[in-house]
Order: sequence, then structure tokens, then C-alpha cells
Amino acid sequence: MEILKNLENDNFKVVAQYFEGLFKTRNLTAISALVEEGAVYSQAEGLPYGGTYTGFAEWTKMYTKAAEFFDLQIEKEPVYFSDATKNEVIIYFTIKCKAKKSGKTLSMPISEHFDLKNGKIRIKSDENFVEP
Repeated sequence: MEILKNLENDNFKVVAQYFEGLFKTRNLTAISALVEEGAVYSQAEGLPYGGTYTGFAEWTKMYTKAAEFFDLQIEKEPVYFSDATKNEVIIYFTIKCKAKKSGKTLSMPISEHFDLKNGKIRIKSDENFVEP
């Protein structure tokens, strides 16, 4: 049980560093060190930059596309959940999105699922919950 607890803590740290690098410091170099080569990112299909991206270079293209559409701010800090037996971490948080074209803002709850291996992110997927 102690081994699983340590693994869970290590996985939480990796995901927390990812979150910090993406949403707070905007440090893609720091994020790249957390991502396994060939890692897969599935972004919500309903977004203008939605789709599947493989490898960190592709992830970076997705981040760049997202920045063309929205200015993002953290509205509610993430809550972390884990299943250490599967090397998974799920976080729930809310971001405030401001559309660059219209200036409209929206509050978007997000669930992000991380699959980790050997301390690196292998698969990442998002679920965005927006009501019309």
C-alpha cells in the first residue's frame, strides 16, 4: 500500500507541474520534460483546435492554436483524483475563457485525464463542460 501511495504522490507532482507550466508560468520547456516521447493528447472535438495530437511538438501546435482563440485564466484551482493502480490522475478545475474575436467570456469547467508511466505523461485527454 505504501508503494501505491508514493506512486500516487509522484503522479500528483507531475500533473501539478504540468498544470503550473501550462496555465500559470506558460513554460512549455518545463512541460516538455514531463511528457513521454510520442505521448497522445486528445483535445475536446467541439473546440476549434480539437483533435488528437501525438508527440510534444504537436501538443505545442495545439497550445498555439488555442492561444489564437482565447485568453485563459484559472477561475478555480484543480482538485486531484487518482487511481495509482492504473497510473492515472484526473483533475477538475474551471477556467475563464475570453474569446479574442468577440470579447465574450465564459466560465468552463474542465476534467483532464492523465495516464502516466515512469513519471511521465503518456496520454492526456480533456472534457470541457459548457452549457449553451
